[in-house]
Amino acid sequence: MTCGTFAELADRAELDVRRIIEKLDGHGGAEGQIRDLYASMMNEDRIEALGAAPIQEELDRIEAIDSPTAFARETGRLSAMGAGGPFGASALRAGVGYPEQWRTYTRLHIRTDDLLGNAQRAQKFENDYQVSRLRRRFEPR
Repeated sequence: MTCGTFAELADRAELDVRRIIEKLDGHGGAEGQIRDLYASMMNEDRIEALGAAPIQEELDRIEAIDSPTAFARETGRLSAMGAGGPFGASALRAGVGYPEQWRTYTRLHIRTDDLLGNAQRAQKFENDYQVSRLRRRFEPR
């Protein structure tokens, strides 16, 4: 268990989500997908049996890094697919009220049969958005 108020809230929220997911009884649709995904992540025997095999290709790519350029390229690739990078940085974003301008998500394509693809597209969508914000900030006015 972690310490601190925010960590305690996070732990409680995680437990609440677990309880909600475990009560789902749908055998199809969104409920079934959520329940099946959760069950696959909690199947420790299966995870142990698979070992590193599911990520071996990624591990091989990392092992093959032989220059600062290759390191930068792989770090960018991992970040773009939402896998993080070597620094594990995250930011706490706090705000009160509504944003000055609402974002549109019409260009983000979500498919019910493509969890990994959805995550990758969402990460790319967010990366593109953040890059566009940086460009606006540094472009001459």
